[in-house]
Amino acid sequence: MNPTSDKDKENITTPMILKTLGLLAAFFLLVQLSAFFLLVLFQRERPRHPSPNPSQSKPNAPLLESTFSENLQKLRKEEKMILNTYGWSDRDNDVARIPIDEAMDRLLQSHELEKPPEPKNQEQP
Repeated sequence: MNPTSDKDKENITTPMILKTLGLLAAFFLLVQLSAFFLLVLFQRERPRHPSPNPSQSKPNAPLLESTFSENLQKLRKEEKMILNTYGWSDRDNDVARIPIDEAMDRLLQSHELEKPPEPKNQEQP
């Protein structure tokens, strides 16, 4: 056990403790007054609107697609038509499209690659 020296007793005095507690209380009071002042300031600046009566207004219904499968079939048909026909992509800049199969054949020919063999239809036993 360490005996406390006289120097340690001199460092911590009652007036020093009271002064520290007083400074902490003053700081706490300053923070509280500042928060109250800001609250009052922001409440004055906020426009006051009457709160809506929940029984009077109903939320909008979600916008659901009622004909999803029909729209999907239409989209697939348009995509297939674009992939398998000739047409203009951008007529003003003279950009045309060709069927995808022909485009792949031309690409293979331009790179002098062989077309991959067609898979054989073998029946499984």
